[in-house]
Order: sequence, then C-alpha cells, then structure tokens
Amino acid sequence: MILSTLLYEGNIGEILSETSWFINFKSPVIQSKLIIINNIKDRQLTERKILDHISKHNDIEYFFVDDYEQEVIDFFKLDINKEITTGYYYIIPYFALIYKLKTGIVFHVSNDCTHHINFSDDFLLASIKEITTNDKIPATTISWRPPKDSHGYDVGEWEQMEVFQHKQKSEPDMENFWYTVSLSDQVFVANIDKFIKFDYNLTPYINPFSPGPLYCPDSWERRATEFLYRNDMYRAVWKRSDEYYLH
Repeated sequence: MILSTLLYEGNIGEILSETSWFINFKSPVIQSKLIIINNIKDRQLTERKILDHISKHNDIEYFFVDDYEQEVIDFFKLDINKEITTGYYYIIPYFALIYKLKTGIVFHVSNDCTHHINFSDDFLLASIKEITTNDKIPATTISWRPPKDSHGYDVGEWEQMEVFQHKQKSEPDMENFWYTVSLSDQVFVANIDKFIKFDYNLTPYINPFSPGPLYCPDSWERRATEFLYRNDMYRAVWKRSDEYYLH
C-alpha cells in the first residue's frame, strides 16, 4: 500500500517540514509514500526540498502533475482545459494519481485532514481485504465526524440508511464497514485497478448524495461518485467510529 498526499503552493511548508505528519508517518502496512505535486510556482526549489527529505527517508517518491496532464486528459477523455475550466487544478491531480499508478492500492490523506486524524492498522488491513474481494467496494474511508454525530447515529450508518432507503434496496452486511455512495477526496483507500476503469464522463449528474464542492462542479470526486451511484457500487465507511478525522 502507498500513502499519498497532494502538495501545492499553499501547503509546501507544512508537507515538507520536519514535523510533517506525512513525512513522519510509519506503519508496517505502508510500503512507500508518494507526493503529488500540483500548481506550484518554483519547481526547482520544491524539488530540492523533496530530495533533501528523500536523502533522509528512502521511502518517498514524487511526481509533477504538469508532466502528465495532457496524457491524463487524453486517457480519461476529460473535457477540461487549465485556461477556462473552473477548478482545473482541483480536478487534474487525482486523475494523474490514478493514471500514474495504474494498479495497486493507495491510501490518500489530504494535508488539511492530518491535524485531527485517528485510525489503526486494522482499518488499513480490512480495507485491503474489502476492496480486493468485494466487487461493489472500490474504496474505503474512516468517519469524518465524531461518534453519534449524525442524528444520533455514526455518520456511516446514517448514510447507509439514507442510500438504501433512496435506492429501495440493500446489500449484504459487511463486518467492518457501512455503505455510502458519496466519495470524498479527503481520506480514502482505493483500489486503483478498479478506479482506472471508471467512466468519469457520466453527465448530467443524477446522484443526489454528492453535489461536489461549489468551486469545482466537475471534480474527480463527483465524477467518481456518479459512477458508483449508477453501477450500484459504494464507498465503505469504517464502523469503528472512534477512528475518525476532521477536515
């Protein structure tokens, strides 16, 4: 499993600091770390800082989204252009991540979710099992709210009830996870083998559960969620609600 995060102009100081959660995170489940570099001003300076960390931590890799963006746009047949597309720099890095890896499992954590995040290796191990053996589950996450914070329910359980009521159907119970169809790019474990096969151009959007961020109406997370919704696939939310993050 690879741990990835996104580096851009606004968070260079945090990601590449000596106290960085990403740089210092350790788990026997994580084999390597990947920094996705997107929309920065000084490429050479950024690369020097990363190479300095690599000299101390040999488990870090990186790539610049700019080096792959046209390949990514062509591969996924995306109708986006950096000059005119609203939220272009928010859309392109996640597609670049999937395109660059092409296979395997990634645990992605956005830097603005690392200030309050709590999870165990049990979550990572259970996620690997679920996304590799369950055809309906390409991704998992931990809760993004404290326990019992959604109308007296854990957020995953509440969203599962909403989804099943809306779809007028249910799925076989999972031992460790709840079902939801709203994918978020904040914290997720993903089976890249599945995500690279998604159709990300299913418009107009009919999924009522995930409108996406207002500043990016065609974000990767909204496009991916639309595919989940139309294909009766789900993101799985870890049932241990004491393991959660705040965004």
